[in-house]
Amino acid sequence: MEKFVIEEKDDMLIIHLDGSISTEYLYDLERYINNVFILLIDKKFKIFALDLGKIYQIDSRGLGYLIKLLKQTISNEIELILYDLNPTIADLMELSTMDKLFNIMSRERFEYEYLN
Repeated sequence: MEKFVIEEKDDMLIIHLDGSISTEYLYDLERYINNVFILLIDKKFKIFALDLGKIYQIDSRGLGYLIKLLKQTISNEIELILYDLNPTIADLMELSTMDKLFNIMSRERFEYEYLN
């Protein structure tokens, strides 16, 4: 993972990710998200959105981490949204049937439903 940008909007926290969610960068991402999770709980955010528009790769450990993150958000009554997936990652989510687990949206739909 090369870059994280955080944005707060009302009861929603958005993280814009850039790079790869893979074994090589997972430790940094996990450490960062763990710190963000404290903020999510302290400020009582209801929605946690990950902007994956600049993510070019997710490997199996990265997918496993997303599942772990989904479990954390569910247990804390926070909605997790993944949005703006590139076509390759969207296909991977569909082939692995993870699109059934996650709330996945296009950038346009996310902005229409949550930012307007």
